[in-house]
Parts: sequence; C-alpha cells; structure tokens
Amino acid sequence: MRNGWNGPPYLEAAEALAGGDAGSSPEAAQFLASLGYARDQLSPAEIDNRAGLLRFAARMGTLLPYRGPDAPGLLFFLGMFDARAIDGRDGEAAPVSTIGAALEPGRAFEASVGEAVEYASQLERGDEALARPDPAMLEGFTPAERSALAASLCLDDASSLATLPWLPARRLGDGAATILPADLCLRRPSSPDAARAAAPLSIGCAAAPTLEEAVLRGLLELVERDAAALWWHGGQPAAVLPLDGIASLQASELLREIRRGSDRRATWLLDVTTEIGIPCVAALSVNRDGRRIACGLAAALSPDRAAGSAIREMCQYELGYHLIDVKRHANPDHELSEQEIEQLRRGAEILPDTQPLLHSALGPRRHPATDELDPAEAVDWVVSRLQAAGFQARFADLTRAEFGIPVAKVVVPGLQLDPSDAITPRLRAAMRRSGVAEGVPRLSLH
Repeated sequence: MRNGWNGPPYLEAAEALAGGDAGSSPEAAQFLASLGYARDQLSPAEIDNRAGLLRFAARMGTLLPYRGPDAPGLLFFLGMFDARAIDGRDGEAAPVSTIGAALEPGRAFEASVGEAVEYASQLERGDEALARPDPAMLEGFTPAERSALAASLCLDDASSLATLPWLPARRLGDGAATILPADLCLRRPSSPDAARAAAPLSIGCAAAPTLEEAVLRGLLELVERDAAALWWHGGQPAAVLPLDGIASLQASELLREIRRGSDRRATWLLDVTTEIGIPCVAALSVNRDGRRIACGLAAALSPDRAAGSAIREMCQYELGYHLIDVKRHANPDHELSEQEIEQLRRGAEILPDTQPLLHSALGPRRHPATDELDPAEAVDWVVSRLQAAGFQARFADLTRAEFGIPVAKVVVPGLQLDPSDAITPRLRAAMRRSGVAEGVPRLSLH
C-alpha cells in the first residue's frame, strides 16, 4: 500500500465479508484481500468485528495508509472523523484523529478504526441508563475507593459522588452488579452539574471482537499507565531487559523488520513493571542528535508481548515528529496544535543524557511464565494480580447496537493514571521513596 487511498468500497466489503458473498465486486474482494481478511480464516466474532469496523470506516472523513521514514516496515493508518456527525448533535465540527500501526495492513486498520469506535461509543446519546446512586451500591466501594473516585473527578469531597449520575456496571472477579460514575465513562455535553475527569476518558476504554477482549485491553492499559506514572513521575527505577531473554530477542527481530536498515534513530527498552507483577515495558528512541525522544508503553501477560506493543506505540510517536516536519515544509506558516507544540517541547527538553530514569538502574526481573490463556482466563489472571495488590476492577459495557462492536470502559480506583491532574496516595508514596518533590511539575513522556 502506498501513501494514498482511492475510495475503498467499505460498505460493499463489509457486506461481502459478513455474508460470504462470493459474487461481490472485484474491488471489494481486492480490498478485503489487501487487509488480509480471508473469511475462512476468521472466527464468527472476528467476522462480525471486521465487518463492523468496515462499516464504521465508511463514516470517517479520512482514513489513509501511510509509511514513515523512521519505521518504513510499519504500516500506519491515519484516521479523522467528525464526532458531531456520529452523535447527531448540532454545532461546529468536532474532529477526532486516530492512528493504528502494525506490520500487517489489517491489524493497522483495526487499531485506527477501533480507536474511532471507542470514542464514538463513549459519546452520550441520552438513552443510557443513568441514575443517582443507590446508597447500598455506593457502600460497595471502600472509603479509599470513594476518595479515589472523587479525586479522579476533581471533587474535593467524596460525599459529592452521591449527587452525580452513575452507569450500571459489573465488578470483575465475581461479576456482581455495581455502578460507575457516568462522567468517568461517557463523553457528556457540557453542563454545570457535570464533573470533570482528571485524566483522558480514553484511558481504560477499548473495543475488540468480544467483550472479554475489550475488558482485557482496558485493564492492561490501566496497568500500563499506572506503571508509567510510578516510573516517570514517581521516580521508581526501571529494570534491564536481559539481552538473552525472549522479550529482547523478539524485540530485536521486530525492530529489524520495522527499521529495514534505517539508522535514523537509536532504540532501547526498559522493564517498568510494578509490584502488581503484570509485565510492563517502555520502548524509547531518539534521533542521531540524542533529541526528539519517543516513548511507547505497554502492559501484557508476558514481557515479549509488552515489548512488541510498546515498540509499535513508540513508532507512532516518532511519526508525529515526521508529520510536523511535513506540514511545516508544505506550509512554513503552519500553525501548530497544542499537541504538536507539546511534542516538540518534549523532544527538545527530555534528554536521555540528563535523565537517569531513562536508563535501567535495576537488574533483570523474573516474570512467571503464563500459559496461553483465552481472553476470559486472561482477565481473571490480571484481576487476581490487581486484587492481590489491593485493587478492585469494574467495567461498564458501552457497546452500541448501532456499531455492533463490543466496547468496555474499565475503572480501577486507586491506580495512578498518566496523564492526570490527580495524584493518588500510591504515586505520592512512590515520590516519597524516591525523593521526588511533589510540587515540581514534570513533562509527561507521552
């Protein structure tokens, strides 16, 4: 695929995939083949998921395959859609951008459109079962959890939680009915009564072929952000990834395939796993001048999977620098967005030579081997690790019948998110142990 896209037949391809229509147009068949979507190699859930993503892609204003100079072996899908057009509200357009990256076109396509589905599924439509919380339901949260929820909504007092609307949810581990604050799960219209989330609502929200997979992805993202915060903001030192370990060996192979001989950037990996024990890896790179740092983070059931995901996320960040340069070259008067300004600031100010945290300070960690688990078993394993560390996970099912793609928003009160305006007792304790001054703001790595 080249850096260009000539009106793919999304809807026709979706119907051909869903119905197994061998008589569909050659264009639709060719498009499905370009994504690697062979119907006889997909499960029923995967067929439904891919068809749903194709239908949603038809509603997006832009969806372009792209290859950048730093990772020529990696395919990116750059997406853009108007959130107002999705939820039918009046007013100015609300553009939302998405990005997916993978070696395989289909995986990159799914990641980018999946981000769009996640966002659209969080838009409040007015038909959600919102209600003031039953006192008995609130009692299902410990005092520490209620304080954490209040802080995550920028509330001074946990008693204010009772005045907010909540969504039906499920507690992970035993499946018990529970509730979650709507303002942590949904993108709600501005209102004097609405609470402000301290962290991006996208954190912990995921789309997938099945609800179990969506929950798993949401859980792992929360673990990843918590580990990132304790490491980078809390001063918790990183460990080395052993050179002869599977994670390093597979990461080296992946980088060779991604870089294709390009020496524009130097890359290294760190193990930033916390005491929770769920593997988390940071992938970092800089240009030849040691600047323009890029950081990708991922948690997974094994270090090798975490490393692969972190590398792909790192490459997405690298692409950001390239796209800024392209825009400036095409238009020297290009007005940078706040996000672009922040990225360039990080790239200029965060220098590995002056940041000990960007280098391993601890020896290699031993991660217990996890057998091949199906999504439900993997969720149980992650939840057990969280519960052993004193955390309880809950999720709200945000699946929209209109899209037909499972979406879950997972919340684990007490874990530290990054970025976030709230500082949890967990992060404060890490800062005290490391001697990090709480009042001194620190640039985020992503």
